Amino acid sequence: MGRRRETLAVREVDGRVLDPFATPMTITRQDVLHIARLARLRLEDHEVEGFIGELDRILEYIGLLRELDTTEIPAMSHVVVAESPLRDDTVAPALDRDAVLAEAPRRVGEGFAVPAFVDEG
Repeated sequence: MGRRRETLAVREVDGRVLDPFATPMTITRQDVLHIARLARLRLEDHEVEGFIGELDRILEYIGLLRELDTTEIPAMSHVVVAESPLRDDTVAPALDRDAVLAEAPRRVGEGFAVPAFVDEG
């Protein structure tokens, strides 16, 4: 646990001292608005109030998990199943390029033309 404490260090955010191992914190309206800004989300007032409650419940659940004794549980490097449930790769004929591109609303040369999807403004 000592090493985790170094990684999850106490820090100050918006004038509040945050210690991940301290008593559970309460989510504020400013917390939700900050998270929404980071996620580039616009939230209506009623949505902000809803997220306050939802995030509070998540933190309460995390608090319950912290109370569990995990000393006998081995550490995991990842939570993904080691065996892949995917099918075997098989060679199959490719689709005809002209037939596929004929279905495209717009094309550029030998490929699809797509609109830009990242708005930097």
